[in-house]
Amino acid sequence: MALWGAQKEVAQFRLGLMQGLSIFLGYLPAAVAFGVLGASTGLSYFQVAAMSAWVYAGASQFMGLNLLQSGVSVPEIILATFVLNLRHVLMSTVLSKRIQGNRALKGLLSFGITDETFVLTTIGSSVGTGSEETVREITAARFAGVAVIAYSGWVTGTVFGTVFADILPQIAMKSMGISIYAMFIALLVPSMKKSGRVAMISLLGGALNWILLSELKLSTGWSVVAATMLASACGALCYKEGK
Repeated sequence: MALWGAQKEVAQFRLGLMQGLSIFLGYLPAAVAFGVLGASTGLSYFQVAAMSAWVYAGASQFMGLNLLQSGVSVPEIILATFVLNLRHVLMSTVLSKRIQGNRALKGLLSFGITDETFVLTTIGSSVGTGSEETVREITAARFAGVAVIAYSGWVTGTVFGTVFADILPQIAMKSMGISIYAMFIALLVPSMKKSGRVAMISLLGGALNWILLSELKLSTGWSVVAATMLASACGALCYKEGK
């Protein structure tokens, strides 16, 4: 029985690796861009790689670099990234109920939660299975497989980016700065097209940030935090669940 259980766990881990391969390939170019950008901001190679290895939050890392370049203080950067990552509370809550395993194991696996791993494991995939019941199952081993290959893609891409930063011409490195905006647009536009509410809240957040930054002369970090909180609060008040 023990051998059968171990074989089943290995099979689930391999299934997770297969399903997470698409995330690995998707993370590589963004991670390379982050590595190049990080090296161009004056951070050491170790600092850039460590940021990906320990923080492991793509959007927050790009935003953190942008705020560092803007001269924003450390407390503002920490608060801004905290607000941006609040969605992880909801994702962790959902996964904690669906992933099999004890609390310690779930706590360890929570480091691997990203937007992509959450969507992939909760929606499911038909890769390697023909049973709907098996597809919907979220075992700890399967999630670990998805998380490991996604994490390796992000960290590996970052290391490559820091290496290529010395090879690429200066103008190419500066042009990488647009990747942060491209990444956020790629994340936001599909949701805006699907939901008018998301579009309205997003536009409201942008307008509030512009007012706080240009009219009220708030710093970049605090204007991002305040605009995000105000737009989210307006969305929660104006749009009730199910309406």
